[in-house]
Amino acid sequence: MLLPKKIAAGIATIISLSFFLLACEGETPPMQNPPKEITTFSYTLVPTSGGADAVLSYEDLDGESGANPPSFLIEPLKANTSYTGTIILLNKRVNPVANITSEINAEAEDYQLFYETEGGANATFTYTDQDNNGNPIGITTTLTTGNSGSGKIKISLLYQPEKDASGVSSGDIANAAGRTDKVVSFDVLIQ
Repeated sequence: MLLPKKIAAGIATIISLSFFLLACEGETPPMQNPPKEITTFSYTLVPTSGGADAVLSYEDLDGESGANPPSFLIEPLKANTSYTGTIILLNKRVNPVANITSEINAEAEDYQLFYETEGGANATFTYTDQDNNGNPIGITTTLTTGNSGSGKIKISLLYQPEKDASGVSSGDIANAAGRTDKVVSFDVLIQ
């Protein structure tokens, strides 16, 4: 008589587990570190030999798929000049405003900003900050302009780039891999 009760209990357990597994099926686990939402991206450049600062800024408060286009403030850069650059990243869609720059500094081993030029934007970039492993982050840089010209400065924020890959520590994005969280392109004038 005990055998049928054990069998019934076993069948009930199997049925319960089946319902539990079916209920869990199709659920996707939450992303460990979702892309940072960045509405405001500002690159402030201070000439090392004195003079007026230059600012390259981008703001898109309703997001990339929003109805309103992003706004840009792009001040001209002086030719043959060295600048100390600092990036500020914010998310203004939340209250209080989220300082994404602080979050990236706190997780520095997982992030790197990359700087590229296109066209006649005659400029080079040098990283001046690093994570705990001695790899660059890119929140602070030195930007050095060459002769006059115009073109683009493109800044990309990558999550978990391969910081030890060839060229990545000097700013070459080609071997970085990782996930791109944000890319902003500025049409610049060097005069």
